[in-house]
Amino acid sequence: MRISWIRSARRKTSLVLVLGLAGSLSRGEQTNLPPPAQTYPFAKGTLERLNPGTRQLSVRTPDGTRSFEVTPRTYIFRGTDKITLDKLTIGESLKLNYYTNALGQALVRRIKVDPPEATAGSARSSEASK
Repeated sequence: MRISWIRSARRKTSLVLVLGLAGSLSRGEQTNLPPPAQTYPFAKGTLERLNPGTRQLSVRTPDGTRSFEVTPRTYIFRGTDKITLDKLTIGESLKLNYYTNALGQALVRRIKVDPPEATAGSARSSEASK
């Protein structure tokens, strides 16, 4: 009886060591991942051109004007509201999360439309006048 308990304890210890080693390897592998900025690139700028028919848009960024393609799987948000591509207007401030396919096209995953500063400022001034 005692011998079988010792063998069972050795198996449990070995199992714990193997599981611990596997857990530490996966954490070690995660540290070798590229930073999120390289994995999920972002762009921020002002909408200059929009063609809903071809699903193309141009955004003026601090680095220059860039072209992006919106896919059927692209999410577009204004605040917390989900909107469609045709609801975007020229001059709006956008934040885009995109990826580049094998052909070099920048395909958009998500667009967040920033609220206009003038509207936020006028709302504050109207509250202050009350």
